[in-house]
Amino acid sequence: MTTEIRKEKDRVFLDHIPVLRWGEGMDNSFIRSVQLTLNAIGENYSYIFLMGVSGAAFRLHFHTEWLADSADATTGFDVSKILFSSLGYEAGLHSINKERPDEVKSLYRRVTAHIDRGIPVISGKLRGDPGWGIIAGYLKNRTGLVCRTYFDQDEKYTQVDTPPENSFFIDKVGHARDYKELFRDSVRTAIHLAKTKSFSGYRSGFSAFETWIGILNELPDSLGDKDLISNAIIFNCLADARQAAAGYMTLMNNHIDLKNGNRIVAGYNDEVDLLKDVREDLNRLAKSALAGSGAGEGEKEPQTRGGTREPQTRGGTREPQTRDGTRKTGADGKEVQVLLKREAEVLVRVLDIEKEVIRLMEG
Repeated sequence: MTTEIRKEKDRVFLDHIPVLRWGEGMDNSFIRSVQLTLNAIGENYSYIFLMGVSGAAFRLHFHTEWLADSADATTGFDVSKILFSSLGYEAGLHSINKERPDEVKSLYRRVTAHIDRGIPVISGKLRGDPGWGIIAGYLKNRTGLVCRTYFDQDEKYTQVDTPPENSFFIDKVGHARDYKELFRDSVRTAIHLAKTKSFSGYRSGFSAFETWIGILNELPDSLGDKDLISNAIIFNCLADARQAAAGYMTLMNNHIDLKNGNRIVAGYNDEVDLLKDVREDLNRLAKSALAGSGAGEGEKEPQTRGGTREPQTRGGTREPQTRDGTRKTGADGKEVQVLLKREAEVLVRVLDIEKEVIRLMEG
């Protein structure tokens, strides 16, 4: 799919960029935005392939302060660095202070130049909502952007009047690396993510599982609404990632002689099945918490560069997570504890499989 530049009376934009939607098995907002941006300029990459090549399919981050931006693919272990270089692209991160007019003007000049070349821009926190999205155009007669976000109300492009703080501008600078090399490197990335304890303060891999499980077992009655929402966000991120991992490893197994390939694929499929068992109930609980906390739908996938979540602590120390002393979910406290204990039990079983999968990769 290659888009065309359309020029109307009041705007210039790239047409035919698909709508971004939750719940379609492509919930990693950064990877999905990159995929549609690359598709728009003629690169026929799939979501699953980009999840695998970048390492996002094998990633799990967790922060002890229940930071939901653990789910952001550019937080901690920043997958963008591997992703763009592997495909022969340079992608500079353009960050601005929205209170500085000179920086805002510089951003708009760069956006205009990119759109005029037929290249979308990947940006975070468009419309003020969390997550990553796509700048598909600009307004001609005044400041404003034409965008795709996960929070659009319909299939029409969304008009945004405020500039994003963080954007990636991609440019082709070389050729994509050989598929076999990419596949083999992605296995090394999977092992690295699993066995490295932390990246920039975020627990990773085995350590992330163990920390998460420990907190769920020790403090299930101290989690307030925001933490229950964060918990569901991280859980959904894990489920989406491992579903992509199963698909990616199947693709890899079909292209190269992958040792233990069938067993690795089976392991990831087993993880996906286990995560499904509790995912729906956690989302139901988070939905109740979202309504009770007064937060908007945009809390589904808070990001860091894509949109930082409200800090989870005050004064730099971990405070009780029911900050106002109340639980607004409407769920019985005992019911919440039972569900979180069940979640912990599922994560223990997933971790056991994960360790075996990584052992098979190392073999």
